[in-house]
Amino acid sequence: MMRAAVLPPGAELEAEYRGGRHTVTVDADEYLTLPSGDRYNTADEAGKVVRGTRSCSGMAFWHVALDDGRRLSLRELRGEAQRDGRLA
Repeated sequence: MMRAAVLPPGAELEAEYRGGRHTVTVDADEYLTLPSGDRYNTADEAGKVVRGTRSCSGMAFWHVALDDGRRLSLRELRGEAQRDGRLA
């Protein structure tokens, strides 16, 4: 989604987990960077670290706030981008 500019560099993703709000930033080199500075190449890996679990569906865990006020999971964002032709 980053290569197709669906998620531009600098986009902030968020997740709520156990009462806390967590964020990760999309870097220009397609890595996800946590506020700690730790970098991950998949949403699953970043989600596992935040949750402290051995598995995580990052596409469902991480969300993006859109300019129109909607908050979509990465899975929903991908589906929308596929429907409107931004992703093959």
